[in-house]
Amino acid sequence: MRIIVFWLLLSGLPLCVQGQVFGPNSAGEGENVNTIGVNPWTNPYNVRISNNSRTDVTVPGITNYVIGRDFGFNLLNTDVVEGIEMQVERSEVVNNVALLNAWGVGASRTVSTGTNRCLLVIIASENVAARNIVDVKYGGISLSPITSVNIPAGGGSYEKIEAWYLLESGLAAAAGTNITYTFGAGVATANFEIVSSAVYQYVDQLEPFNDSRTSSTTTAASPYQLGQAITTLAGSIAVTGVFSGNVPGPAQALGASTAYTINSTFTEQLDFHAANAGFSAIGGVLQVATRNFSADGTVQPSFTFSGSTNRQVALGISMRRARQMDYSVRLRKNTGTIGSEKAVTATEWPTSDTYAVYGGPTDLWGTTWTYTEVNHANFGGMLSALVQGGTARVDHITMTIYTSSILPVELLDFTAMPESGAVQCNWITATERNTDYFLLEKSTDGIHFETLGERQAAGNSNTVLEYTFSDATPEPGINYYRLRSVDMDGTTEYSEIVSCMFNPSPGIAMYPNPANQWTTVLTPDGFEEIVLTDAGGHIIDRVAGTQLAEAQTLKLSAMPDGVYFVCIRSRETVTIKKLQKLSR
Repeated sequence: MRIIVFWLLLSGLPLCVQGQVFGPNSAGEGENVNTIGVNPWTNPYNVRISNNSRTDVTVPGITNYVIGRDFGFNLLNTDVVEGIEMQVERSEVVNNVALLNAWGVGASRTVSTGTNRCLLVIIASENVAARNIVDVKYGGISLSPITSVNIPAGGGSYEKIEAWYLLESGLAAAAGTNITYTFGAGVATANFEIVSSAVYQYVDQLEPFNDSRTSSTTTAASPYQLGQAITTLAGSIAVTGVFSGNVPGPAQALGASTAYTINSTFTEQLDFHAANAGFSAIGGVLQVATRNFSADGTVQPSFTFSGSTNRQVALGISMRRARQMDYSVRLRKNTGTIGSEKAVTATEWPTSDTYAVYGGPTDLWGTTWTYTEVNHANFGGMLSALVQGGTARVDHITMTIYTSSILPVELLDFTAMPESGAVQCNWITATERNTDYFLLEKSTDGIHFETLGERQAAGNSNTVLEYTFSDATPEPGINYYRLRSVDMDGTTEYSEIVSCMFNPSPGIAMYPNPANQWTTVLTPDGFEEIVLTDAGGHIIDRVAGTQLAEAQTLKLSAMPDGVYFVCIRSRETVTIKKLQKLSR
């Protein structure tokens, strides 16, 4: 505990000030801990240094915790932890979305083995009246809808294009290879459907599609552009579908056709002409096209139909690659995992080493911290990742501690005053940190001190405490006092020195002496004049008094250090006292 005398009122002045920033410190140890997830990190000790020797996980699923600990902090007992910031240098090796089973048309789909697969089904349909598909299944497992758009019947046919999908877990559970679909209300008249499908792998299983757009037109627009641009991401694939309920021109047979073209940035996957068996002259064409993206961007494709069309429906979707992301980010005390969850679960890790920052200068992660807990070798930062279709890598873990410090000011007041033939010493503490006891020390010359007595301290306290000790045998003249605080570890520190003028019998006195800012002249019988001079006899101050004046304070702050003389004149006597001005 550090003590400096402050002549303060207890008026809300802060007892703490902004301290310092410790770190960032690198972890001294790295470990894999299996309290979460199923997949361990290889070489977890690599988190100690940023050197491209990483710890990683490649098996899809939730990883164990990789922990960086033993950061070598050496906070003092006066340091109050205000915030903790964890920095993790991490990256991912990715697999971009890739076609596993090519696009085709029909009610059956063979699915190959792969990683993070996604069955994508695009259905184009036409009927005289509204007739919607309400359920699509693969091998008895229902697919989820992505998007759809239709043109209501009215002076023409009801046209619709829609996209459905099934992810890895559904494909693994499927029994068989059939794609089936169920219509809701509506009567089939001159109806036909084109069911197209493909299987992709390395597709994100949490949010497989980052964007979807649809539009339609009832005009003879050719080329016809999708109404809005599709937002694409690095490693994604954009898939478009466009459907026209008209036959291509010149006349083309049912089945594979060349009715549609798409702007050159896309690759056509299928172009299929179909019709109701009883109305083969009507028919319609579905085209599906795709484009791979190596960087984030946008694309707004346009479609050109070879024949005459008076209505078209189109959709575009962006299929996201499987991401490596945070699953859990926590801190650990010696007692175990603690505090708030800081994982950013919706953000893909970067493909090159980049530091992610968790917490900050005022973030305690939902708990409290002592300096000993931060200094402990088991204090650490923990990270678990969700690995989907690549490799999660961690190169370095560091920690930064933000503190405020208990001021080296815990003693609010320390005084020594004459009282009933003794000197009463009083002191007030605002806080105490690991304080064992106080020793009150006394001196007659302000240099050589002896122990006068002892008072037991509170140990640790954040409340105002008052202590007192009486010097029953003060020496005539000036007595000097100081406090010596002794911590529980034996560390000692001293307060400033206070002084008290003790007069065993009434008479003219002056204290403190030596003095710094002021000194007080005691005149029990009053005075007519006090004159302050320097050693050469030059008058510095002159104060007129009365026979009733019993004390006079002289301000010394503007005077240089040195020896001065104070002349006290009363009606019958003149007293001269030597004064030493001494700055501290």
